[in-house]
Amino acid sequence: MLANLPGVEVPSDSSSVSPQEDNSENETMRYKQEIECCLRSEGYAGFLIPSLPGRTMAEEWLEFCSPVVSLAEFPKFVYSNTDTLEIHVDAYNAMYAPVSDIKNTYYITDDSMKVVSGGVLSQGDLPVGRNIYIGKVRFPLNGIKTPSRLTLNVLIGGKLKNHWDFQVYPSDAESEEEPKTDTQ
Repeated sequence: MLANLPGVEVPSDSSSVSPQEDNSENETMRYKQEIECCLRSEGYAGFLIPSLPGRTMAEEWLEFCSPVVSLAEFPKFVYSNTDTLEIHVDAYNAMYAPVSDIKNTYYITDDSMKVVSGGVLSQGDLPVGRNIYIGKVRFPLNGIKTPSRLTLNVLIGGKLKNHWDFQVYPSDAESEEEPKTDTQ
């Protein structure tokens, strides 16, 4: 799996189970989307959050609301297994100085946390600013044979993680079986 991919390390929390589907998770997801949009947009100097969602964990919140954040640009979140996932990945860096000599990686997991793909996006310095290109994820989805929820995880410097869930469904052609007749 990922251990065979040079330079990619999976953080120790990768064995945790997926978050519960409830209202606070949906509220957190809405905040995540709005905050990531602000981090990408020129002219935004900050944002106001009226309150934190009920069950939001600090670790989860810091994935998308901290001085350094990875930002994946998904054109959609539902794919066919005849598609190829192609995701442009940027970074936002509001630190006081560039972050030096870091490796930016990604890995894709299924619901059981099994790693299905991964690799190195880039390596080098991360300047201060927004919309800093750090790489592109490209993953053919033809190996996904059943409806699946997958997660793209991006790590900046091996420690700063952000993630996005997406769905993959078999194409209609694969799910249709030839009808059997009584004479066969």
